[in-house]
Amino acid sequence: MASVFFTLLLLYATGVSGVPQLEPLNVTVLRGSEVRFNISLSEECADIYCWEFIIRDVWRNDSGDVSCGVQEKPTQTAQLFVQESGTVRIVGGNMTVAQGHQAIFRCETSGWFPKPTVSWVVDGVVVDQNSYNSSSEALDGLYNSISLLTVRGVNSVQVKCLASVSALTTPLSSSFYLVVEPHDWTVLIAVVCSIGGFALLVLLIFGIVFCCKRRKEAKSSYQKEMGRTGSQIQMSGGAVGQRQGKENPAYVIDGQTTGVTHSEFNDSGYIQTNYTKHFEIPDLVNGNQAANGHASAYNILGGTGVRKHRHVTIV
Repeated sequence: MASVFFTLLLLYATGVSGVPQLEPLNVTVLRGSEVRFNISLSEECADIYCWEFIIRDVWRNDSGDVSCGVQEKPTQTAQLFVQESGTVRIVGGNMTVAQGHQAIFRCETSGWFPKPTVSWVVDGVVVDQNSYNSSSEALDGLYNSISLLTVRGVNSVQVKCLASVSALTTPLSSSFYLVVEPHDWTVLIAVVCSIGGFALLVLLIFGIVFCCKRRKEAKSSYQKEMGRTGSQIQMSGGAVGQRQGKENPAYVIDGQTTGVTHSEFNDSGYIQTNYTKHFEIPDLVNGNQAANGHASAYNILGGTGVRKHRHVTIV
């Protein structure tokens, strides 16, 4: 930083008295600006003397102390600060997102001194500093910075990035738009229909498999029942056959009258009474046959010429 010193020589004959006043004491301007300093003295008869010191096209090297000395008066000093404004821009331009999605805006500043203050405005509302991240670095005495802002797509809005230093009356800005597109319900409907169709197909397949399984089980049960019934019938039939194949106790050989039991218990527990009665009837037929010369038939029937008939009554 350099110091500027200027001296004013005044004659005592002028009657100047008092303490010089230097204004302004602190000045902050942008590079290339013009700076003016004023110093004034008051006279005994109430007259005021004023002098102006001008610095045009200031540079950062002009920053520092500006001092003014009046003959035999205390020296007055002011401060001069020279700042530099750089550039600011949002990288990428306008952005388009689907509704509900997020967009990240990147703002870059370069060539600033001192480090600039970066802020964001969305849809005319200043964004809180905690909602974005900023970082900066110095290069050849000038500062560059990067700031990132995340915006959720609800409505289409204007997004503005601002950079400023104290010497700027109006911040430099860069603005673009966030365009929000509504949901494409066609895709969503297609997805839902696909999922629903697949689920319906799976349910149909399961239903067919379940029905086939039930029919198979029913058929198997029916076959087992029929097989069980057939076995029972065969067993019953065998028992009947055995009962039908038993010896008939009521049967009596022709000519045999002894050893016959007239009453016995049958298989069912009922008393079976066998009653046998023999009738002797003259065989007229054989007699006729004998008369006709059929002697063999008579011999077969016996010498008595009587045919025996047996009647059996079972109760």
